[in-house]
Amino acid sequence: MKAREGLPFPDSREDAPSGSAATENKLDMPRISIVTPSFNQGEFIERTIQSVISQEYPNLEYIVMDGGSTDQTLSILTRYAEHFDYWVSAPDQGQADAINKGFGRATGEILHWLNSDDVLCPNTLFRVAEIYRDADPDVGAIVGDGEIRDSTGKLVWRPPCPEVNHDTIIHWLNGTDFMQPSCFFSRQAFDKAGGLREDLNFCLDVDLWLRIEENYRFLRIPELFSVALSHDAAKTTAEPGQCRAEFILMLLDRGEHDAASEQIYRLAAELSMSNGVYRLLKRNRLIKLLIFPFYKKRFRALNAKRDAENRRIASK
Repeated sequence: MKAREGLPFPDSREDAPSGSAATENKLDMPRISIVTPSFNQGEFIERTIQSVISQEYPNLEYIVMDGGSTDQTLSILTRYAEHFDYWVSAPDQGQADAINKGFGRATGEILHWLNSDDVLCPNTLFRVAEIYRDADPDVGAIVGDGEIRDSTGKLVWRPPCPEVNHDTIIHWLNGTDFMQPSCFFSRQAFDKAGGLREDLNFCLDVDLWLRIEENYRFLRIPELFSVALSHDAAKTTAEPGQCRAEFILMLLDRGEHDAASEQIYRLAAELSMSNGVYRLLKRNRLIKLLIFPFYKKRFRALNAKRDAENRRIASK
């Protein structure tokens, strides 16, 4: 099969309805709302847009929330404006803020966000709709496979992605992760979880998965749904130390002390092997919170609270 121009995967849409057949089936297909947050991603966003509109899904709502880009993004969005149900380019408070605002406008029963350097694989929306309609009521999210590829299309990483549950999510950085752009969730699950935490920059998705998992089940589907692009500007690639530090703080906020402790040891080992430890600590506020006295005081307080609760339970 030949790859569709600009997209890093083969074009295989043989099974997808098209034309009048797709239009006739529109009322039978669940509405899927996709939000693409963006800021100065003009180099990549056109591929993202093409991967969505080429799905030819008949009941799609596509929303683009741009944070006021100063590169070529605006000209691209203007060119594709007819394909969007809503789009805006204005300053925001970051990725989570943009996504929450987009979902606030969305009307679909299935929600998804697709970052402006990620792409959906052909037929993904039709498959998600089919799976969603047949799923049990306790399913709040559908998770497919995902890949990371470089700019040449070479495979960099494909997470093994075991079954998704509380334990695999809190050990996200230990290889039990899945690709965020391969996850679709119900409107009900998102609203009950309370949306994305806007104070998080790196692990906003993992925090959301944990809150969805409190009330709903994740359904794993061993089919490729998305491809993420590996590039130097990607924040999880450019700032892995900050990513791990924020993940630890998020776990502590949720009372996941054991999982947080494991990540602290890993972070300390990584820092001890780094030639730029001092520079990293000096500029990285989150890591300073973990390494310096403020963090130690906070962690001791959390341990004391946990010990007191254990004593209270034991005394009953």
